[in-house]
Amino acid sequence: MSSARNAGLDVCSGSYVIFIDSDDFWDDDSALENIHRNLTETDADILVFPAKRYYESDEKYTYILNVQADREKIIDKNTNNAVKYLIENNIYRAAAWNKVIKKSVIDEHEMRFKEGYLSEDMDWCGDLMIYAGRFDFYENPFYCYRQQRQGSITVGKNEKLVADKLFMCKKGYKQALELKDNEKSELLASYYAYEYSVLLGVSSGIKNKQLLSEMKELEGLLNYDISNKVKKVNKLKRIMGYGLTRKALCFFVRVKK
Repeated sequence: MSSARNAGLDVCSGSYVIFIDSDDFWDDDSALENIHRNLTETDADILVFPAKRYYESDEKYTYILNVQADREKIIDKNTNNAVKYLIENNIYRAAAWNKVIKKSVIDEHEMRFKEGYLSEDMDWCGDLMIYAGRFDFYENPFYCYRQQRQGSITVGKNEKLVADKLFMCKKGYKQALELKDNEKSELLASYYAYEYSVLLGVSSGIKNKQLLSEMKELEGLLNYDISNKVKKVNKLKRIMGYGLTRKALCFFVRVKK
């Protein structure tokens, strides 16, 4: 997937970039027109939109990203205020496909996806969050993220998925601590804290002791709990400890599926 995205970035010539993964689809013919209207108003570097899961077996939809958002807080010209609101409400996540990105930002920072990794969106979106000067939001969840499809890239690759997510979290946490702007540092760490919570939830069945040990070493990342969901995970960890919290998150993910 990284190779395909990078190939597209090498040849695209528009003012903005939007991605769609090969499994997925859009269900709103007017989405791009409405997004264009928003961006004409704000000239934002990144526009974020919600999405929904599509379960092919029973043709069911569920929301995957928050659709209830105050656009006025997202288009705030104070970038840190906007990012804090996006993270607090779990709107800004590690997904390239729920964002429209100004091409000049990608070009200026020579942004490309790391090849050979699963969860390749994670550090790319983390970098993007730091580089962006202004954000926008489109409220309609027109992006349909197909679930449980046989042949999907992540099917049957759980240990690699966990290892790659862990690599991204460790790299991002280090990057956050090295930022000179303390507020941006906390925001970036908080972004990765949410992704670390996701990592714990998908780690069921992992037997690799080294991998499990490295995951636990990163538990301090949960203290960056700007996100409402990370606050709950961090509270659970304080009450139950790391081990039981990881098991609880794994159970939650299995039930949710």
